[in-house]
Amino acid sequence: MDTFFYLYNSTPDFKKLFNESKGFCLPHFSNLMRLSHTKISEKDKPEFYNILFKLTQDNLKRIEEDLSWFIDKYDYRNKDADWKNSKDAIPRGMQKLASGYVQDPPFKEK
Repeated sequence: MDTFFYLYNSTPDFKKLFNESKGFCLPHFSNLMRLSHTKISEKDKPEFYNILFKLTQDNLKRIEEDLSWFIDKYDYRNKDADWKNSKDAIPRGMQKLASGYVQDPPFKEK
């Protein structure tokens, strides 16, 4: 998180990357919100919050639409319809909600 805020505060190109990203999982969103109170200047907070909330809303909506189509795709009337972006909607939705990628193998210490 310190690296994120350092780059956000010091690198204009990073702000552009942040603004064009797919947002964060909800645990990291929570961390960003909690730490932003001390890591972002009062002057920059409105811009930061506008970007962060818009990214979160837009990307949760995108995942919701993908999940909805994934469900609708299993209706017999849609059996020949295109999958669009929905084939991996469930693991992406889980990743967005809880962090981590469910299709990665379990971590094991050596």
